[in-house]
Amino acid sequence: MKLPKLTPRLKLIASLVPHGATVADIGTDHAYIPVFLINSGVCHCAIAADILDGPLKSAVDTIQLYNSADKVKVVKSDGFLSLPAGEFDTAIIAGMGGTLISKILEDGKIVAKSVKHLILQPMTAVYELRKYLYENGFEITEEHLIKEGDKLYNVIVAAPSVDNKPVEKIDEVIHFHVGKHLAKHRPQLFAEYIERLMAKFETKLAGLHLGTAEELDSAISMAEQILEKLEELL
Repeated sequence: MKLPKLTPRLKLIASLVPHGATVADIGTDHAYIPVFLINSGVCHCAIAADILDGPLKSAVDTIQLYNSADKVKVVKSDGFLSLPAGEFDTAIIAGMGGTLISKILEDGKIVAKSVKHLILQPMTAVYELRKYLYENGFEITEEHLIKEGDKLYNVIVAAPSVDNKPVEKIDEVIHFHVGKHLAKHRPQLFAEYIERLMAKFETKLAGLHLGTAEELDSAISMAEQILEKLEELL
């Protein structure tokens, strides 16, 4: 069966979908991942969803090109809002900012809480997404790093939190800035990832030192503490 060629980022996302899952790809664009999953035998059916007509047209073209029209359903939907609960057990939201991903989850929380696996790939605002998940009843079960060109991407797997699970003591740096699974498992790109985070906070710290107001003191102290912990992780 002919397969669309996936970039390393999309290939990693596809590899995290459980065999036999029913998938909804939110913001599908060209529907490369749903078609890949169907034609590789990972999934028997999938939904390609997007809010814009242009991407939906591209999705239809891809589905027809790869002879997948009988197994990939195209749906116009603003996030989860036109996708009823129970039609899929795995959702992919990839290639958009972490703040937008958080909004999609919040607006469609009833449906989002009905799935077993959320595969999330934020382009920005990874800290904000991790924090949103923790504060809104989702648990991060895996996190991975992938590099394309000179860009490093995070891919997060999450699920609805188990009721009555013991409350975890949160370390702001480890859980939200770095990612506890990355800190624990230290994948191949971990050192480069930490170095990039350090460079970000060093730039922020340098900018803070340009100010003279006393209210900057706490922000400077926080940035210094984060940098110290990142250095320890290296």
